[in-house]
Amino acid sequence: MFPGRHIPQYDDRPESWDRFLDKAAKGSAYAFDMLTQADLAYMASLTGDPTAPQSQDLGDYARLLQTHFTEFTKPATPDDLSREIQSAQWLSVKPRLPLSPQRPHEKYNALWADGRTVPLVDLVNDSIIHCHTSWSAKWLLNVINNEDSMNYNSVNVVAAMLMLAVTWKAT
Repeated sequence: MFPGRHIPQYDDRPESWDRFLDKAAKGSAYAFDMLTQADLAYMASLTGDPTAPQSQDLGDYARLLQTHFTEFTKPATPDDLSREIQSAQWLSVKPRLPLSPQRPHEKYNALWADGRTVPLVDLVNDSIIHCHTSWSAKWLLNVINNEDSMNYNSVNVVAAMLMLAVTWKAT
């Protein structure tokens, strides 16, 4: 689990979950930047090497991350994952239990370009569900490495951040 109630950032001060969710609900590139910086902090923590983001081979990191993921038991249901996230007290937005999809996945694409903002509770609900159904190191790296930072899918970005948070290795 992430240490504390903030999102670690590599070589920067931690960010708040509220700020991250607000940016993601608008499709702001800043939310994607926060995810990228959290991934770099995750890499440094997982490897125990603060220089890993500059020196680690990405193939080696992918293998290490895959091994790390096998140490975690995926919560049995999205509701179980939601309860785990809520017990960490990261989010001020409380998901509606039982979780059920609020919007089609594609409705979270390119929010910034379309000038749209989605309700935070919908984004959180759908992100927790997507985090649970997509649970894998491969999916996580795909989002971080292949989403377009300017036109990303907000559910993918929030789900990836939740996955980082839940699987964070305490050092």
